[in-house]
Amino acid sequence: MTTMTAEEPTAEELPVRTRQEALEQRVLLIHTTVGWWKGVITLPDRDTKVTSGGRDVDKDSVTAPRATLMTEKYPLDANGKSWRARFQKIESRVAAIRNKYSLAFPIQGVRIVPKSQAAQLLDELYGPTLSSLYKQRDTADDPAIREQLQRRIDDVLAEEGSHASPNTPVFNPDATEQSVAYELRMAAYEFCNDWTNIREQMARNNKVWDKVESRVPRNAQLLRNKFHLDVLPVELSSGNSQELTAGDLQTHAAMIRETCQRRTEEAIEELIQEPRNQLARTLENLYELVNRDGRVTQKSFKPVRDAIAKIRMFDFVANPALLAKITELENDLDARIPTELNSATAATTGFNAAIESYMTEVQNAQQMQRDLEEFGRHSRNLLL
Repeated sequence: MTTMTAEEPTAEELPVRTRQEALEQRVLLIHTTVGWWKGVITLPDRDTKVTSGGRDVDKDSVTAPRATLMTEKYPLDANGKSWRARFQKIESRVAAIRNKYSLAFPIQGVRIVPKSQAAQLLDELYGPTLSSLYKQRDTADDPAIREQLQRRIDDVLAEEGSHASPNTPVFNPDATEQSVAYELRMAAYEFCNDWTNIREQMARNNKVWDKVESRVPRNAQLLRNKFHLDVLPVELSSGNSQELTAGDLQTHAAMIRETCQRRTEEAIEELIQEPRNQLARTLENLYELVNRDGRVTQKSFKPVRDAIAKIRMFDFVANPALLAKITELENDLDARIPTELNSATAATTGFNAAIESYMTEVQNAQQMQRDLEEFGRHSRNLLL
């Protein structure tokens, strides 16, 4: 006789009934940072005089002035574009990808990410790496493909050096848009290779260059270490996790535990409330656009659809009535012809009434409170 056993359900398939299960099974915290040389250097005290209204100001009364060597006007790349603007654009891409998959955690700079979306988040940030090229080369059966992969590897090593990290991001020939990490790596490579010219541009354009020149790197290779994209993931642990016991931290362990517990409780509220608030804001904006007879297009619906997608990412903290309502909203948007929407048609076709109904459901404070209570009161701590 053969005994058949069902496969164990994945974490995503298990029902989530408590705060403990939601935090342990479904989410993690991340902190992302983009490092690049910003060229902001504090001016030396001995050579700096601060004045206000023609009078000298005591240096203890003001923040020390700083030289800004990277501005919107200089230094410029080979195409005449500001280097500062280029790196800020990369930072904006990181923020957009991070916000697409996450919500704010009550600790500044930390985000809450569904575990089911973490791999996709990291893939959009990092993409393929040198390590993945090595793996493809070593497993390829076709000699021509192995040779092609080796050439790509050699190109990376020529740019980064023979001791390049296996985590070095590489070009993805199958992608319509390269990863942020690859874009940052190539920008950093170009920036450092042109470092002599960049220094000359800063020297010509900054009136306090002579005061800070000695603190501006000369070695482009050392400067290269200033550029990085970091993602720090942290999992939330159960209440019986190991407590802080080392060194001076022991003195403050109770305060740290209390702070982390409070922030964790706030995180649960963020999981439930913020996606709904985002949807409510986008619905209100759409409502106002239509009723002031603004130009309505399919693009006008996109913020609403994005907000719906955010709720579905965190659907384990959404109640069935809300999910049914946003499905109804999606169907309503699909049935509309945006260019025909204006203040008159919105009133006569029931669009205004429908939007108001959706906003009422999404912002139902009592239902949000019931959803909060649905997760119980299990004690949680940050694993430090």
